[in-house]
Amino acid sequence: MYKKITIGYSTVLVALIVVGMMFLVPTIPGKALASINAVARGTCGTEPCSFTLIGKSLFQGQWVSQPTPSGTLIQWSTKGNPVPGNEAGSVTYDVKGLGQVIMFFQNPLIGTNYCDIVTKPVTPGQTCKAGSGSNADFTYTLKGNSPTK
Repeated sequence: MYKKITIGYSTVLVALIVVGMMFLVPTIPGKALASINAVARGTCGTEPCSFTLIGKSLFQGQWVSQPTPSGTLIQWSTKGNPVPGNEAGSVTYDVKGLGQVIMFFQNPLIGTNYCDIVTKPVTPGQTCKAGSGSNADFTYTLKGNSPTK
């Protein structure tokens, strides 16, 4: 009346692969679009800081939009190369009222996003926030003295 059903290893393996794909496939497109969108601004005395680009460097990834050459708000975007991939680099600006500022960024494929600010001369009070996840917003906030005219 009852039939004995035998399940082989290959059947179990196929079932595990199908179940795994249900969980993994939706996350792959999100990482494939991995990117950094960075913004830097600051206050130098009572005015917005004035930025002039000195240089830019990518250790990993590629530029989506180049760092803003100059102004009171700077922006840039990167993505992995190949996609998905790691992104890491720095941009260097001359900031009127603060000096030379190097802003580092890193968005690894696996791990925690990272940012840092180095000023020359060393000036405390600079902050950066590395957003989390694959498509991360990085925010750099600078504080300097009153710019000389």
